[in-house]
Amino acid sequence: MQSFVLVVALLCLVSVVFSQTQTAEVQALKALYTATAGANWRIQWDLTADPCIANWTGIRCDPMGNNEYTVTNVIVQGNNLHGTIPTEIGLLSNVQFFYLSGNFLMGTIPTELGNLHKLVQFGFDKNQLTGGFPNLSKLGGLQTIYLQDNLLTGPLDPLGSIPSLQYLFLSRNRLTGTVPNTLAMIFNLQQITIDFNQLTGTI
Repeated sequence: MQSFVLVVALLCLVSVVFSQTQTAEVQALKALYTATAGANWRIQWDLTADPCIANWTGIRCDPMGNNEYTVTNVIVQGNNLHGTIPTEIGLLSNVQFFYLSGNFLMGTIPTELGNLHKLVQFGFDKNQLTGGFPNLSKLGGLQTIYLQDNLLTGPLDPLGSIPSLQYLFLSRNRLTGTVPNTLAMIFNLQQITIDFNQLTGTI
């Protein structure tokens, strides 16, 4: 009986030792850490450890089988991130909730965000992001976008092609143009805030 228990314990230990996060996702998280001055974060990640096995702060994972884990949540809010959002975020293929709110991020929103086909919510609000919106039309499950309190410019048109969108928060940016009719055709849309921008025309 003792031998059986020992064998089971050893098998569990081997499983833990060889379990790991998908390589591409580790690359994406390390790129995010590097691009946003991770050494100055309030709560830092240990880049020598595995994100899922070591339970990096703000990272949630689900098992995939074959001792592999995939990242489903990236929530790093108010953690003193300085820099830009790297293009490698497009490698987080199974992420559903992605929040970088309340930091000091600059630059544009990478077009690679449009590759995160399982994304349900993202919030990059309360930063200093500039530029326009990437094409998010392929994100069939995207429900909530928080982008208020940035320096975003350009028209709203790219956001009118997200059929599952329910909540859209864009207040206090520098958005221009008119409110597109396509937004009115998103039947799931429940709340939208676009005040304190430079929009013109009628609703």
